[in-house]
Amino acid sequence: MFPRNNFGTCVTLSALILAVLGRGAAAPTEKMSRTFTAERYARRTIYHSPQTPGWTSWVGAWIMPDGSLMVSFTRATGSVGDLERRKKTRDYGGLDIDVVYLRSTDGGARWTRVAESDVSFGTADDSGLGTHANNGPTTLALKDGSILRRVYGWDYGRHPAIPGTAFLQRSTDGGKTWSDPPRSRDGGGTWSDPSPVQEFLLDPARYTVQTTRTRRLRDGRLLMGGGVWNGPNTQRAPFEPLLMVSADEARSWQRVNFTRAEYDAAWNTKWNEWDFAELPGGDLLVVSRTADNRQRWQGILAKAGGAWGLRTFGPSVLPHSGHPELLKAREGPVLHIATTGTHWTDDGGKTWHPLDFDTLPDLPTGDYQSRYYPHSLQTADGWVYVFSHKGYDNYYGQVDQAIVMDRFRLTRK
Repeated sequence: MFPRNNFGTCVTLSALILAVLGRGAAAPTEKMSRTFTAERYARRTIYHSPQTPGWTSWVGAWIMPDGSLMVSFTRATGSVGDLERRKKTRDYGGLDIDVVYLRSTDGGARWTRVAESDVSFGTADDSGLGTHANNGPTTLALKDGSILRRVYGWDYGRHPAIPGTAFLQRSTDGGKTWSDPPRSRDGGGTWSDPSPVQEFLLDPARYTVQTTRTRRLRDGRLLMGGGVWNGPNTQRAPFEPLLMVSADEARSWQRVNFTRAEYDAAWNTKWNEWDFAELPGGDLLVVSRTADNRQRWQGILAKAGGAWGLRTFGPSVLPHSGHPELLKAREGPVLHIATTGTHWTDDGGKTWHPLDFDTLPDLPTGDYQSRYYPHSLQTADGWVYVFSHKGYDNYYGQVDQAIVMDRFRLTRK
């Protein structure tokens, strides 16, 4: 039941919240004391659906405690049927939807399919509900080798049979089986508590949570970012960004109150999908996609004890793309990876510079652009990996999608 979950007890920051400055990044400078080059770039497809056209989307990636790589993504298979109907309705009914888990123990040279996780839960297997509920970039490995993932219950449209908000699951066998989702016998008044992790980030009777990124800090804590609608089972209530922190491997989560004390609808439209990267002093560089899909916004969440306060937030020079993707590289810079190009900063986002590549044999434009909705990581040996999917936010049968892996090394000049 509810008591153990605590629903994201707040980390109080009322005395620490800093004035929000309407400043973003300055334009890239012409003079730089150093620059970074990407070398030994290569791109290849690591997975295609057993049918063509394939539908494989929304990939995530993480490093397991033994150093092996894992990726997950959502796959739909079945009859294409009436393409015009699918285009108009985005209907996934009648299809088999699974989250596929791949693992590589040789740096991405070979991949083994270790699990296919059904997304139906309490809905009919071919209902088409829950197709987008499992977001790969929120999945990561815990220190004991188990895997933590987020499921967006609102995507099922079945409340209260399934929670109408995000909930967490844990797998101890590489994604083959998962802890049971929370279930209710009293119409959503109370929920079962089947997992050793805290399933609900916030009280589902009050909030609808959607998180899209989970990252581990240098001190070992977990951060999960996204958004929250201030109402149950809805996407029409007032919205604001959400940041949750866990110091005990997801057994409990606390909310970081870094936003304005009073709800500001116009300001919050600048927080749609967003990502964060930890800077050397513990501050967080954040980059956000805005609701109007124009230029990105960015800011600094300044570290204050065990939490963070928003120091700056304003327009960035980075153009619109899909979900922002940031990677803090071992060589020093933070990379912003996108379908519009890849840039780096080593001054907390004050300036951004295009990432130079020594050779781009697969990209004749001469500018490295990821595939759609990239997710990146860097291994201990220095290789940078970017996973994404060929295609876009396509309806089923529209294009032939596939899961793509890019790999390169960074060199400081």
